[in-house]
Amino acid sequence: MSSSMNVVTSEVNNELFPKGLSKRFPHNCLSLMTTTGAKGGLVNFTQISSLLGQQELEGRRVPRMSSGKTLPCFSAWDTSARAGGFISDRFLSGLHLQEYYFHCMAGRDGLVDTAVKTSRSGYLQRCLVKNLECLRVHYDYSVRDSDGSIIQFRYGEDGVDVLKTSYLTQFKTLAVNHALLSKRIGVNTADEALCENRQSSFEMVSDAFHQELKGFIKMLAKNKRDGLHLSKQRDRLNFKRLMNLNFLSSCAEPGEPVGILAAQSIGEPSTQMTLNTFHLAGRGEMNVTLGIPRLREIFMTAAKNISTPVMTCPLLPGKSRDDAERLATQLRKVCLADVIEKLEVAVVPFSFHNGKVRKLYDIKLIFHSDDKYPPYLKLQKYEFENALQYQFVPTIMRELTKVISLRSGERAKDGIQVLSLSQLGELEEENGADEEEEPKTKKLPKDSENGEEVEEDEQDTGAEEDGADAEKRRAQENDERAYEEEAEDDDSMDGVNNVDAEYEHSEEEGGEIEKGGNKLDAAGEESDKISAPNLVQKKQINFDGSTFEMRLSVKHDTPHILLSEMVERVARQVTLRSLDGIDRVSVIDYNGDTSIPALQTEGINFEGLWSMCDDLDINRLTTNSIGAILEIYGVEAARATIVSEVKKVFMSYGISVDVRHLNLIADFMTHAGGFRPCNRIGIDSNSSPFLKMSFETVSKFLVESTLKNQWDRLESPSSRIILGQVVDMGTGSFDLLQNIVV
Repeated sequence: MSSSMNVVTSEVNNELFPKGLSKRFPHNCLSLMTTTGAKGGLVNFTQISSLLGQQELEGRRVPRMSSGKTLPCFSAWDTSARAGGFISDRFLSGLHLQEYYFHCMAGRDGLVDTAVKTSRSGYLQRCLVKNLECLRVHYDYSVRDSDGSIIQFRYGEDGVDVLKTSYLTQFKTLAVNHALLSKRIGVNTADEALCENRQSSFEMVSDAFHQELKGFIKMLAKNKRDGLHLSKQRDRLNFKRLMNLNFLSSCAEPGEPVGILAAQSIGEPSTQMTLNTFHLAGRGEMNVTLGIPRLREIFMTAAKNISTPVMTCPLLPGKSRDDAERLATQLRKVCLADVIEKLEVAVVPFSFHNGKVRKLYDIKLIFHSDDKYPPYLKLQKYEFENALQYQFVPTIMRELTKVISLRSGERAKDGIQVLSLSQLGELEEENGADEEEEPKTKKLPKDSENGEEVEEDEQDTGAEEDGADAEKRRAQENDERAYEEEAEDDDSMDGVNNVDAEYEHSEEEGGEIEKGGNKLDAAGEESDKISAPNLVQKKQINFDGSTFEMRLSVKHDTPHILLSEMVERVARQVTLRSLDGIDRVSVIDYNGDTSIPALQTEGINFEGLWSMCDDLDINRLTTNSIGAILEIYGVEAARATIVSEVKKVFMSYGISVDVRHLNLIADFMTHAGGFRPCNRIGIDSNSSPFLKMSFETVSKFLVESTLKNQWDRLESPSSRIILGQVVDMGTGSFDLLQNIVV
């Protein structure tokens, strides 16, 4: 809905600007101010003259209250655009009260987000600056660290200064002004040494620049009426030479602190980011982390396990969208809760079994019929049987045992002990045999059946205790009791974890799943003492393909348990079919091209997609997990992924960052063969102790460098500033040798 309203807003603005204005540019002073760049922008102009459009909070439309209303003046669950935060009015004519309130909500959201993100973006920039401050261009045009390690052989892969790239490929403009350009570069100089071209086997310019210039010259040769006076072969050769010289004059100067420039180019635009996550409403794309959290994942933490891992892979040419849907269905995770049509839980409070009173829980699951499943989803009977036998039943037993153990322990702590008939008989026999023993001092509450009080013997209680000694002793007793309870819980859980071994798949017709042998009857005759393996017993388990029935037996005095909620929770955890690491799969358009369908997965499993090489173009398989790319495809692929992922983050907000800065940071993080984070862990590999101490954890780096007898050669900017020396960058990157006449 939000995307649809944004389309409406764009269409209105396209019709209104610039031809729809009653007073057009340049006679419209507001249009003159925004168009020329004096003040304001197109957004301000449209909000004043046209409409404000859809208001969003955290990337979504205005949320609804518990009553279903966005504001009290609207009806509950009103689906109109205005009730969802769409403002059709403008500032020039004024806003309605409801629209004003919506606009204030969006404004406050922006203010709060700006206040919160300021510290995070500032720390992100500081981490980048401190890690990259040693990178500078040397006289061989390579970018090196303070210890001499090469980060890039050519800055930005072409050596061109970012500030001199605006007109570097504007060949037509440069051809018109070739005389002025020749004068600025100094082509017509009288010095013969400067005029002579140096013979070299290497190209002067980058391959991309050479190909673009070559194409422009071919175009000039075909079009002789362009007015550029470059139709002659000699003129074209001179123009090519001039462009090559212009390229060389645009290269970054030696001593340029390109590391700090790259860090600032990333840190400054990050303050303009607002959303933490991005999701297109009404479409099937996965939620992906963007904004500052994503930049922190890439630069600061170099996380291997990211918060929203996504894989994207297009289909081979000739494959249709139906083929993509079929593959997506095969990869999708199917939980037991997805196929349950009806859930029934019944309780039988009293049931006699072998002379004992038990409580029974009957669980019945009714599954959907085959015709109600999505297309291409063909679930087999053995998948149900395996999920029920090896996942659902053991998990229900384990969860139920855990709840009963906890509740029984709580009742014991409260001084209440529930005894069964068999336990009561055994206790009476013990009391008759021990009549001459010392009287018991601690009493338990009366049994509900015979009303007698049962006493418990305690040691070391003959003397009366008071004061601090009594408090200490009571504390010790409580600690010992707590340790004993934890030990009992651990033992009980060990017994529950072995419950899987008690099942075997029945080969009888009808697909029944039952317990092997006569273990069920034997378990029912065991003692009813509180221990995890005996708290819950299975009476009967049946499965006929469409219905699953299970009967559980517990002690009759067990506290009542809402078993339906537990069954629903466990059903969401049990999987019928899944691919390890992949939770969701959707079909999207590859790079916005509707003719090329692609699969997008939430989660990462390269082997799973490799197995579908007959349908998927695995050579174009991509993921946003840089750590996974590094592990599978190597460091060069990881370096390219860093550049592409950072570009996606900035493109989502309409921010442009020169690729040379991104290439430098990516090369710095991967030049050692791994994925180096820009934090105190990553800076630990730097050779300058003063630089490390100027970042964080001063005492840690100081002690470490002292114990290891490390030297600082004063080659980093921080170490030189600490000792009051000139920084080895810019004009300080060289020394002057002066002849002194004595």
